[in-house]
Amino acid sequence: MTSGALPGSGSARDDARVHGVSDIVMGRARWMAVPPSPAGPPEPVRAAGRPPAVSGPGRRRLLARYLASVAVAVAIFAFALPRLADYGDAWASLTAMTGSELGAVLAAGLWNLMTYWPVLMISLPGLRLGEAAVVNQASTAVSNTVPAGGAVALGITYRVLRSWGFTSHSIANLVVATGVWNNMVKLGLPVVVVAAMVLTGSLRSSSLELAVVGLVALAAFGLVAARLLADEQAAHRLGRGIDSVVDRVRRRRGWPGRSDVTGWLLRTRRELVALVRRRGAAMTVASLVSHLSLYVVLLTAIRCVGVSDDELGWEKVLTGFAFVRLLSALPVTPGGFGVVELGYVAYLTAAAEHLSADVTAAVLLFRAITFLFPIPLGALAWAVYTWRTSWRRPPDTRGALATDRLGAEA
Repeated sequence: MTSGALPGSGSARDDARVHGVSDIVMGRARWMAVPPSPAGPPEPVRAAGRPPAVSGPGRRRLLARYLASVAVAVAIFAFALPRLADYGDAWASLTAMTGSELGAVLAAGLWNLMTYWPVLMISLPGLRLGEAAVVNQASTAVSNTVPAGGAVALGITYRVLRSWGFTSHSIANLVVATGVWNNMVKLGLPVVVVAAMVLTGSLRSSSLELAVVGLVALAAFGLVAARLLADEQAAHRLGRGIDSVVDRVRRRRGWPGRSDVTGWLLRTRRELVALVRRRGAAMTVASLVSHLSLYVVLLTAIRCVGVSDDELGWEKVLTGFAFVRLLSALPVTPGGFGVVELGYVAYLTAAAEHLSADVTAAVLLFRAITFLFPIPLGALAWAVYTWRTSWRRPPDTRGALATDRLGAEA
């Protein structure tokens, strides 16, 4: 799933949501500070929508994380993957593909890119198709290339959507809703695998074990999300806890005012509940289609390099896809670069070593289309954003549009 308005490339997109939401909330805790009393020092004025500058120690931590990620990726591609397959043989499998086969994989990849745009449009009422495409691809490119790409991509999303007039609350709803739904679908994929195998009579014990793990994780995640959505007091306690921590930091650093995450969180929760009630079913279907379209890209790549269904069945590929989607939740490298490739090759060739070259070729082609190809598309999307100044709107002029549309759907 080519993974914000959020990163659109597979695991990169999901990592951005999981690991970037906290950055936005903590950052807004400083931006949303309640002004001090008149007797106190004035609050520094910030440009609208501009996050606080990253300090020297913060930059060093980001650099250290980035270098560690690079080291992990290099180790995987230089040492781990070559133990499973020979790169020369994999290249031979790629070069043996016909133009129509390459075109089929590319077409599946482009379709996967587009399947996420409706998810954004459903989650942010008033967002148009062209806008969804631009903000999604631009943030995806950032997420796939820069240190702490997930958090940076969410910052890009916030900046772009604010320039188009959306309120900060509607953007927060977008981030939270897509994050919750995509992670629920990711955790629920093993259940989908088992259901598909039951219908086709090909259920295996390994798939059932994976489904149990996914079902337990999905239940735990769903209970937490439902608790925060259904219980205003739980959201209030969470907000007060964050305010307490942030205020303590503010006092130590001499920042005036106090945090008001609680008020922001309660209002966001109310708007999010309305969004889920009106569009929850559509969000579920759109998110599931987007995830499964990524599986279609992988399966298409495997078939087009010459691996038949008799050699590697669709159910085995689907099980491996669900397993690696769970694995990609670990923030080891940007977009799971290296980790995802190793997971797919290791799982899919565990009982079929003679297919290692073809499977490796298919996986590398799949990742090139879903992870690398969106990077130049993101540069093009940013150019469109810069050029289409007619899309710009004054801040907070489209929040009312979103509210009105939800009300009309009631």
